[in-house]
Amino acid sequence: QGMELHALPWQGTEHGAGSCEAAPPNAYKSLVQKLLNHAEKHLSTEASARRLLTMLDIPISDGTKILFLPCVSLDNFPSYLAASVFHGLVSLFGDGILDVPEYDYAYELEAGATGTAEEARLRSNMWGQGYTLGFKLPRRSHLDRSNISARIRAREFDLIVFARMSPYEPCNFWYNFAGHGAAVPQFFEDVFGRYPQERVALLYGDDSG
Repeated sequence: QGMELHALPWQGTEHGAGSCEAAPPNAYKSLVQKLLNHAEKHLSTEASARRLLTMLDIPISDGTKILFLPCVSLDNFPSYLAASVFHGLVSLFGDGILDVPEYDYAYELEAGATGTAEEARLRSNMWGQGYTLGFKLPRRSHLDRSNISARIRAREFDLIVFARMSPYEPCNFWYNFAGHGAAVPQFFEDVFGRYPQERVALLYGDDSG
């Protein structure tokens, strides 16, 4: 429907929605509403998280524990995919999601810093000003982020997410593995051979080619 409307001879689009005698009445507004409804249902952060969980057959229950590995707490090129999935998982599971290191990009700034020059400074150095998901979630400083290697090896978690695995993202090229230098992300060796492949997710969200 959008392509059909786009092909019609619209006028005045330089200053707004424009007009077209050949278009059905309110066609533009109708299409916009359909797009908004679709986005609300299928493109929310919870929808992104649910899609991942459905693909891996992970139940949404109070006892589910997920380890989310952003690999760095904050950088100037945040991944919208990683942030969307993380935000959605926290919305669904709350403290059942453990992020290591603490994913600073996703959390509110220190008390009183939101809307200040400090936030503006951080955003000004970020790709896309940090997008819409930066600095939104309440801090969860009470979570225990210690002894992660041992906890992985003990198979404490139901799912492990390596959140930034594209070639130019920070989950790559950090640690040695199988005799190769700088080949894998942190904790990969702890995960390898202990978790089946359907319990490990690797997110590729970089768009640099």
